[in-house]
Amino acid sequence: MILADTSPLVVLAKLGHLSLLRDLFGEVRVPEAVWQEVLSGSPEGHPEVRVLEEAVQEGWIRVEKGPAVPAPGTLSRRLSAAEVQVLALARRRTVRVVLLDDALARRAAIGFGLRPVGTLGVLLRGVEQDLLTAGEAQACLERLPALGFRVDHELLVRVMRRLGRR
Repeated sequence: MILADTSPLVVLAKLGHLSLLRDLFGEVRVPEAVWQEVLSGSPEGHPEVRVLEEAVQEGWIRVEKGPAVPAPGTLSRRLSAAEVQVLALARRRTVRVVLLDDALARRAAIGFGLRPVGTLGVLLRGVEQDLLTAGEAQACLERLPALGFRVDHELLVRVMRRLGRR
């Protein structure tokens, strides 16, 4: 089981590889704030929203009530309500792995003793577990900029090199 933030869900759905989450982690839990971002971030009927709604109907993505977002403080001022709920739920449920792409949210997760995994990590794990080929993962990485996904160039190069060695 993994707790997920919005970006990895939407990006993997757009790439056509949302099912990697089910195959790698079994169940995906999302707090209400994440689900609201999913629904408000894409117009109704967009393919990625339909794919995510189907996963919820199938039961392997579960939306759960998130804790109230705290009054603005240092952390909650710099993270989205969805990211704050992911971190709070993970700590409350003693979940160790969280699905986050945002660098600040990932640093906060590490500070709480959690292990963040992002979209790139999911693609790498998918290759390592023979759920997709290195070529398929590389094609996904090449599509990320067109999807509006921002990633550190050096990190992207490292991941591409790692895939190239497979």
